[in-house]
Amino acid sequence: MSVLPLAINVQLLWGKVWPILLAILFFGIIIALHEFGHFITAKLFKVRVNEFAIGMGPALFKKRKGQKIRFFPSLMKEKKSAKDAESQASEAAILPDGVGETEYSLRLLPIGGFCAMEGENGDSTDESAFCSKKPWQRLIVLAAGASFNIILGLVLISVMLFSDGTVLSNKISYVSDAVAAAQNTLLVGDEIIKVDGTRVYSTRDLSYCLFYRSGADGADLTVRRNGETIVIENFIFDDTNDVAPFYFAVTQNEVTILNCGVYAVKETAAMAKLVYLSLIDMIGGQYGLDDLSGPIGTVNIVAETASQAVTQQDYSSVLFLLAFITVNIGLVNLLPLPALDGGRIFFVLIEMIIRKPVPQKFEALVHAVGMILLLGLMALICFNDIKNLVVN
Repeated sequence: MSVLPLAINVQLLWGKVWPILLAILFFGIIIALHEFGHFITAKLFKVRVNEFAIGMGPALFKKRKGQKIRFFPSLMKEKKSAKDAESQASEAAILPDGVGETEYSLRLLPIGGFCAMEGENGDSTDESAFCSKKPWQRLIVLAAGASFNIILGLVLISVMLFSDGTVLSNKISYVSDAVAAAQNTLLVGDEIIKVDGTRVYSTRDLSYCLFYRSGADGADLTVRRNGETIVIENFIFDDTNDVAPFYFAVTQNEVTILNCGVYAVKETAAMAKLVYLSLIDMIGGQYGLDDLSGPIGTVNIVAETASQAVTQQDYSSVLFLLAFITVNIGLVNLLPLPALDGGRIFFVLIEMIIRKPVPQKFEALVHAVGMILLLGLMALICFNDIKNLVVN
């Protein structure tokens, strides 16, 4: 028996496994950061947090301040009296002196996490409960998770831009002969600021608007030229391998420590615009179910991108993809849909407008129905992910 083929097979297997593990780890970081945003702001407003968990499923260990670590608590056979069982619901409210109110846990499946706040469903009379806090405080706690995801995207974009050293702008550096010969057209030095009335912040959302949103008659470009704003109507852009009827190029700007933050904010704003434009186009029927990707498909994409980045020694693509994913998750969570943070924020905003809380039973019903629909959609998307993996 030769050891060499076995070693080669193990190496090949590891080459397939580590990108998947990296992608799963990154998703764990995104979820942990999201829940930490809720956690830290809840603590800021003195909201009682009963449990802060990383991961889902059975707990590997649990820990409270002032107590020892309990490993595999769900597997421990602890005999509890009937009195203990009756008082289990109030265990979080009555704790010995020196014991922290929050139980920290690490769970088996690295696919999520949660920040369990007292009274987040409006069923507590504790003065430190989430439901007892002022509406503006609850709004900040609810929005903090998505905000932390967007901040992570901003940091990743900053690292990508600074490592690249340059960033593309929306300022024209070259136009083809076909462009130069046309009337009311782009000129070298123009800066494109809108496409069909939609503000564009970088070449990313500029490209998306030109490729996927402009019709056969072209797009109306709003440009800044010598301090004036000019609209170029019906500009046709066709960036193919053939000789394009209209073609232009944009300038590159040097990225330094001083301007990196400014460019990173613009790129993050462009990502946010891409997310919402894509959602609008999906609702409009431009995209179908096969164009959606759930956790399984996204992990596969991240794994492939990470593997290619290591092979090519160029990590810009994987940094961009990771930033896009975390910004996407943050913004989708802010959508005013039931069961999402945005849905809860929506009810808080209604409460702030009408000066009284929405009936708790009604809100709970809306979120319950929304959760069922959301889980059904996720199951459908995951099935589609598995089908695509098998077919490909």
